Amino acid sequence: MESATEALYRQLPTAHAIALRLRAKGASFDDISDALGVTPEAVPALLQIARTKLGALAELRRSDGVVARHWHNETAEGSHCCG
Repeated sequence: MESATEALYRQLPTAHAIALRLRAKGASFDDISDALGVTPEAVPALLQIARTKLGALAELRRSDGVVARHWHNETAEGSHCCG
């Protein structure tokens, strides 16, 4: 079964997911830049953007889960959302 983190990584742009995976495995900025074909100076910003997007996806997933549970509970109890 796929981990929650892997599910989120699949939603990122490929370069962002690769950069985060490589960094998590201890890759240097030079290693990441070689893998992605960017300059080493671009890697810190790329990683920051990737982390921000990953965090936003995680937050969206959490809030979607809360909304979905609330909707399910309301529907199961027989009430309707719009009156």
